[in-house]
Amino acid sequence: MSGRSSILAALDTCLKAITVANGFGVTVATVKRGLHLPEELPERPALAYFSTQRDREDITNAQAEAVLRVTIAGLADAPAADFSTFDALLAAVESALMIPARNPYWETTHVKQARTYEGGSSDPIGIFELDLEITYQYALAVP
Repeated sequence: MSGRSSILAALDTCLKAITVANGFGVTVATVKRGLHLPEELPERPALAYFSTQRDREDITNAQAEAVLRVTIAGLADAPAADFSTFDALLAAVESALMIPARNPYWETTHVKQARTYEGGSSDPIGIFELDLEITYQYALAVP
Protein backbone atom coordinates (compact mmCIF):
# COMPACT_ATOMS: atom_id res chain seq x y z
CA MET A 1 0.00 0.00 0.00
CA SER A 2 1.36 3.45 -0.92
CA GLY A 3 1.99 6.15 1.68
CA ARG A 4 -1.06 8.05 0.48
CA SER A 5 -3.26 4.95 0.65
CA SER A 6 -1.92 4.05 4.09
CA ILE A 7 -2.62 7.53 5.41
CA LEU A 8 -6.19 7.54 4.09
CA ALA A 9 -6.85 4.05 5.49
CA ALA A 10 -5.51 5.14 8.90
CA LEU A 11 -7.65 8.27 8.76
CA ASP A 12 -10.75 6.18 8.04
CA THR A 13 -10.02 3.96 11.05
CA CYS A 14 -9.31 7.00 13.24
CA LEU A 15 -12.58 8.72 12.35
CA LYS A 16 -14.64 5.54 12.81
CA ALA A 17 -13.24 5.25 16.35
CA ILE A 18 -14.94 8.49 17.41
CA THR A 19 -17.51 7.11 19.83
CA VAL A 20 -18.71 7.86 23.31
CA ALA A 21 -17.49 4.37 24.30
CA ASN A 22 -13.95 5.46 23.27
CA GLY A 23 -14.14 8.58 25.46
CA PHE A 24 -15.31 11.18 22.96
CA GLY A 25 -18.27 13.48 23.55
CA VAL A 26 -20.12 12.18 20.48
CA THR A 27 -20.52 9.00 18.43
CA VAL A 28 -20.10 9.34 14.69
CA ALA A 29 -22.90 7.54 12.83
CA THR A 30 -21.37 7.65 9.34
CA VAL A 31 -17.86 7.92 7.90
CA LYS A 32 -17.43 7.98 4.12
CA ARG A 33 -14.56 8.65 1.78
CA GLY A 34 -15.13 11.13 -1.04
CA LEU A 35 -17.23 14.21 -1.67
CA HIS A 36 -20.81 13.87 -0.45
CA LEU A 37 -23.73 16.25 -0.30
CA PRO A 38 -25.49 16.57 3.08
CA GLU A 39 -28.52 14.64 1.79
CA GLU A 40 -26.19 11.73 0.95
CA LEU A 41 -25.29 11.48 4.65
CA PRO A 42 -28.67 11.15 6.40
CA GLU A 43 -27.32 9.27 9.44
CA ARG A 44 -25.68 11.94 11.54
CA PRO A 45 -23.39 13.06 12.95
CA ALA A 46 -21.47 12.22 9.79
CA LEU A 47 -17.96 12.66 8.43
CA ALA A 48 -16.68 12.54 4.88
CA TYR A 49 -13.02 12.93 3.92
CA PHE A 50 -11.10 13.30 0.70
CA SER A 51 -7.58 14.13 -0.42
CA THR A 52 -7.32 17.41 -2.29
CA GLN A 53 -3.67 17.65 -3.24
CA ARG A 54 -0.24 16.08 -2.83
CA ASP A 55 2.93 18.16 -3.02
CA ARG A 56 6.27 16.43 -3.39
CA GLU A 57 9.89 17.37 -2.88
CA ASP A 58 12.85 15.13 -3.67
CA ILE A 59 15.14 14.49 -0.72
CA THR A 60 17.64 12.32 -2.62
CA ASN A 61 17.56 10.59 -5.99
CA ALA A 62 15.81 7.66 -4.27
CA GLN A 63 13.70 9.35 -1.56
CA ALA A 64 10.95 11.98 -1.59
CA GLU A 65 8.85 13.80 0.97
CA ALA A 66 5.22 14.54 0.30
CA VAL A 67 2.55 16.66 1.93
CA LEU A 68 -0.91 15.18 1.52
CA ARG A 69 -3.70 17.69 1.88
CA VAL A 70 -6.97 16.24 3.15
CA THR A 71 -10.32 17.81 3.93
CA ILE A 72 -12.68 16.32 6.50
CA ALA A 73 -16.29 17.48 6.24
CA GLY A 74 -18.48 17.08 9.32
CA LEU A 75 -22.26 17.34 9.52
CA ALA A 76 -24.48 17.39 12.58
CA ASP A 77 -28.17 18.15 12.96
CA ALA A 78 -28.93 21.23 15.02
CA PRO A 79 -32.57 21.09 16.10
CA ALA A 80 -33.83 24.32 17.68
CA ALA A 81 -30.46 25.94 16.86
CA ASP A 82 -28.68 23.60 19.33
CA PHE A 83 -25.18 23.22 17.89
CA SER A 84 -23.78 21.23 20.82
CA THR A 85 -23.47 18.02 18.77
CA PHE A 86 -21.77 19.98 15.99
CA ASP A 87 -19.29 21.49 18.47
CA ALA A 88 -18.65 18.07 20.04
CA LEU A 89 -18.06 16.55 16.57
CA LEU A 90 -15.48 19.16 15.57
CA ALA A 91 -13.70 18.85 18.93
CA ALA A 92 -13.70 15.04 18.71
CA VAL A 93 -12.17 15.03 15.23
CA GLU A 94 -9.43 17.47 16.24
CA SER A 95 -8.72 15.41 19.35
CA ALA A 96 -8.73 12.01 17.61
CA LEU A 97 -6.18 13.22 15.06
CA MET A 98 -3.67 13.92 17.84
CA ILE A 99 -3.98 10.58 19.67
CA PRO A 100 -1.09 8.29 18.69
CA ALA A 101 -3.15 5.14 19.27
CA ARG A 102 -5.84 6.47 16.88
CA ASN A 103 -3.69 8.19 14.25
CA PRO A 104 -0.29 6.62 13.50
CA TYR A 105 0.60 9.79 11.54
CA TRP A 106 -0.23 12.15 14.42
CA GLU A 107 3.29 13.61 14.62
CA THR A 108 3.13 14.84 11.02
CA THR A 109 -0.58 15.72 10.95
CA HIS A 110 -1.25 19.44 11.04
CA VAL A 111 -4.75 20.90 11.33
CA LYS A 112 -4.69 24.02 9.18
CA GLN A 113 -8.12 25.60 8.98
CA ALA A 114 -11.74 24.93 9.91
CA ARG A 115 -14.54 26.55 7.94
CA THR A 116 -17.98 26.35 9.53
CA TYR A 117 -21.59 26.84 8.53
CA GLU A 118 -24.41 27.11 11.04
CA GLY A 119 -27.83 26.91 9.44
CA GLY A 120 -30.86 28.75 10.70
CA SER A 121 -34.36 27.51 11.48
CA SER A 122 -35.03 26.60 7.84
CA ASP A 123 -31.74 24.64 7.60
CA PRO A 124 -31.04 23.18 11.07
CA ILE A 125 -27.57 21.75 10.41
CA GLY A 126 -23.98 22.49 11.29
CA ILE A 127 -21.28 21.77 8.72
CA PHE A 128 -17.52 22.11 8.96
CA GLU A 129 -14.63 21.57 6.60
CA LEU A 130 -11.37 20.85 8.37
CA ASP A 131 -8.18 21.06 6.31
CA LEU A 132 -5.23 18.85 7.21
CA GLU A 133 -1.68 18.48 5.98
CA ILE A 134 0.05 15.15 6.57
CA THR A 135 3.74 14.84 5.74
CA TYR A 136 5.35 11.51 4.86
CA GLN A 137 8.42 10.13 3.12
CA TYR A 138 8.60 7.41 0.51
CA ALA A 139 11.07 5.69 -1.78
CA LEU A 140 11.14 6.70 -5.42
CA ALA A 141 10.94 3.96 -8.01
CA VAL A 142 14.40 4.05 -9.54
CA PRO A 143 14.93 1.85 -12.61
